[in-house]
Amino acid sequence: MSPSASGDVPGNPPTVVRTKLVPPIPAEDHLDRPKLVEPLLAAHHLVIVSAPAGWGKTSLLAAWHAAERERRRFAFVRLAPGDDLVPVFWTYVIEALRSLDPALVPGADVVLGRPHIDPVREIVPALVNDLAAIGDPIVLVLDDYHVVNSAVVHESVGHLVDNLPPAVGLVIATRSDPPLSLGRLRASGDLVEIRARHLAFDEVETAMFLRKRFSVELDGAAIQQLCERTEGWPAGLQLAGISLGSEDDPQSFIERFAGDDRNVADYLVGE
Repeated sequence: MSPSASGDVPGNPPTVVRTKLVPPIPAEDHLDRPKLVEPLLAAHHLVIVSAPAGWGKTSLLAAWHAAERERRRFAFVRLAPGDDLVPVFWTYVIEALRSLDPALVPGADVVLGRPHIDPVREIVPALVNDLAAIGDPIVLVLDDYHVVNSAVVHESVGHLVDNLPPAVGLVIATRSDPPLSLGRLRASGDLVEIRARHLAFDEVETAMFLRKRFSVELDGAAIQQLCERTEGWPAGLQLAGISLGSEDDPQSFIERFAGDDRNVADYLVGE
């Protein structure tokens, strides 16, 4: 059995890369999207932000965090390949939460340093109890959760979701839905979902985005055509905007802009 499936990790206890715990900050020229942020302000249990690469998931999290700063505190984890080893994953989660309360789960370091861990029994119950004792509203964000392949991690996250204290919200940003009981959570009203169709830019947002970020002005017909060709994909609009800024004939560029555009192709290959 592989380490990621068994919960084992070789060698010393995990070393935390602190920059992966820093919440994202909205860009100076970011586009306000209140229709996306407002439902999140009312979310209280589980939020799933699920869309492929380039749909603005992390940008939305940054905007939400900025809007919530005076009301709820955020603990943020940006996951990377290899972080689904059980000790690594839960070390990052606990360290992120300790940025809000350093006294959380004082015995976790000893448990996470062992070669064999059962997080459902040894980590999650103590974490839930300590979170319940905090009382203040907080949000735990797991960004790029699609890198997690460990069934043990998924099971333990599901256990956390099922036992979250009322004041604690969990956010999972991912390129694919996690194997959690989403149907049951939908039925109970405990799930808020943001998907690509919600993140897609409409024509008004597209015009504002191009004007604000690239100083590009297009007429209504050109905006409509660009939205249709990109399907409102924010990364596609970003890449189109880069080129439009130097185009003498924007209409001609939009007509030929497609997935085989060099900038788009480079982005898709990289992702």
